[in-house]
Amino acid sequence: MVDHYSDFWENNLLPDLLAKTTILRCKAQFAWHGIPERVISVDVGLRVRRSAHLQGSGGFEHIMSSLKHPKANGKAESAVKIVKSLCRTAAGAGEDPWKAILHWRKTPMEGMCCSPIQWLMSWRLRTLLPVADQLLAPKVMAEVPDKLWVKHQTAKMVYDRSAGDLSELNIGRQIRMKLLSEDWTGRWQRGICLQQAGPQHRGDHILSQSPSFTKMKLI
Repeated sequence: MVDHYSDFWENNLLPDLLAKTTILRCKAQFAWHGIPERVISVDVGLRVRRSAHLQGSGGFEHIMSSLKHPKANGKAESAVKIVKSLCRTAAGAGEDPWKAILHWRKTPMEGMCCSPIQWLMSWRLRTLLPVADQLLAPKVMAEVPDKLWVKHQTAKMVYDRSAGDLSELNIGRQIRMKLLSEDWTGRWQRGICLQQAGPQHRGDHILSQSPSFTKMKLI
């Protein structure tokens, strides 16, 4: 789970992929960090529908990104890559992976003036490295919003160079798609859009309310 504001992430060990297990882990994080305004997760069909009561009782908006389209939830995918890289590096060096995670959380972010933990909670983490006591005192990072705005505008400018609005997918329109659970060859196949559903996604944001499709017929 990653915070979109500060890029601070939490990782939990899941003994299984049952909906109730995921819900319990979410509730534990919400009890620590507070209830979010919006949660973005991958649309995994039945498991998401079974956990709908979490959204209803939690008081937040639930946005589901497209399955097998990692760019639709790029923030989480980026956090997963960082966690895996830290764990692999720690395992290769015979070190404790939690120590690697600790040092990542205390390291200042590129282009920012503070670390993820300072960004989110306004205090530094104590490690085995010597540090003055006054540096461990809580301090609100007032300059973070301005730096964050500049960072987002720079990323948007780079992204807009090659990005564009997606065209609408109307019923009866011929399309090409990679089948999800039916075919694992990765080949594109021709089909016809049969049903309109939710909005199309590009990156982490909804660009328009153009309908996407959930059913298609091969031709």
